[in-house]
Amino acid sequence: MGFIKVAIADDHKIFRKGVILSLRAYSNIKFVQEAENGQELLDGLAVSQPDVILMDLRMPLKDGIETTKSIAKLYPQIHIIALTMYEDERFVSHMMEIGANGYLLKSADPSEIKRAIMEVSTKGYYLNNFVNRILLKKSHARTKVIPNLNTEVTLSEREREVMKYICMEFTAQEIAQKLEVSPRTVEAIKDRLMERFGAKNTAGLVFFAVKNNLIDQYISSLYKRSMMQELFKAGKYLFAVSIIAFGIIQLSVQEFMKGFLPMPEILPARIFFLNFISTLFVAGGVLMCIGKTMQRAALLTGLLFFILFIYPHLVTLLGDIRNPNPWTVTAEDLALASGAFIIAGDAQNPTASLGKSALARNGRKLFAISLIVFAVQHFLYADFIATLVPAWIPLKLFWAYFIGVAFSLASISLLINVKTRLASALLGLMFLFWVIFLHLPRVAAATHIEPEKTSMFIALAMCGVLFTIASEGESNK
Repeated sequence: MGFIKVAIADDHKIFRKGVILSLRAYSNIKFVQEAENGQELLDGLAVSQPDVILMDLRMPLKDGIETTKSIAKLYPQIHIIALTMYEDERFVSHMMEIGANGYLLKSADPSEIKRAIMEVSTKGYYLNNFVNRILLKKSHARTKVIPNLNTEVTLSEREREVMKYICMEFTAQEIAQKLEVSPRTVEAIKDRLMERFGAKNTAGLVFFAVKNNLIDQYISSLYKRSMMQELFKAGKYLFAVSIIAFGIIQLSVQEFMKGFLPMPEILPARIFFLNFISTLFVAGGVLMCIGKTMQRAALLTGLLFFILFIYPHLVTLLGDIRNPNPWTVTAEDLALASGAFIIAGDAQNPTASLGKSALARNGRKLFAISLIVFAVQHFLYADFIATLVPAWIPLKLFWAYFIGVAFSLASISLLINVKTRLASALLGLMFLFWVIFLHLPRVAAATHIEPEKTSMFIALAMCGVLFTIASEGESNK
């Protein structure tokens, strides 16, 4: 697919230019029009034909509210995101009801604006935590009234199911899979509901459902889902912090990480390579924390880990294939290399280049292979692994086998591209549990032991990769 065409309407030129500049780094977004008021925007739409409009509310000649009404009538295919300083929930509700597909405050980060543009293009709406809190508040504050049989809104069981999943932010494809119907059937039901209730778009349908108590029991679940999604989106940063930590550990002790990166003593220019690789770790991790450089830095970091996967790990493994230790560190390196490729690939971005999407898909397969190695080792060496389980946890041998099963199921999920969000989320939470309750106490008890710190950050990096996959869900076929 090509890029998404975007227009922006705001009477403050500096703000307009700032938004355009901040999104220039995303090659899949192209600004085709900018206007300083609603009338100027309307006059140019026939020529610019944008897919998405970023709309300020307060503008001269024709404000954002009236302009949104006009666009909803004249150009219903265009998605509108309010981008304003007004936090009043009345503006949020009204904009959604008249045809807006999302609502952002001007304090939003460029990454969130980009995410909103992508989601309204693919799902038809974008609901962030700010909007979800208003939904939850409206749901809880709604006054109870005596129902009137002449005005009560009723839905069939299938309509209620579709409405529920729409409000829980599932796509038509995902809803179709859950209900075992075709995506076309889901779209037909949604269109029928929108026409019946006078909703301009999917976002308007959600707000109608809240106002009329149609999905009250799902609003809290919607908000919690959004909060969990924010946690998963932090996965990239957990991975980046871990890579920075690898570099700092090596620079501080002036030695390669013994358990994870066992470079031979006879390596020529060993100290030079130690400092060079360590510096690349730190630089790559830092750049991965910056939106504009995240994908490129992740790609280069993945290539660095893949080189280290070949040498020294794969070479060492092939020389001593019966030894379980080389299998462990080789799989760990492969997991980090593939994890970086997953972050670089942005698999869920429908307008990403084919190369980036393929990179992410193949990264998931490589990551699944590393999980298979971990699973086999948990089954073969369960007695030893049981000794690593904290003393306060009972049934240690059971948990060793249980974790092996968890690795196996997650790897299968990634390989067949089914239930990847659920499998990755659960395994990621398990890694986070290990970091907090297993690794942190061990590091605190032996702060001078480098392998303990390295193991903790490997687990944190694995958690970051899995959370990243969970935030994206199933990859593009």
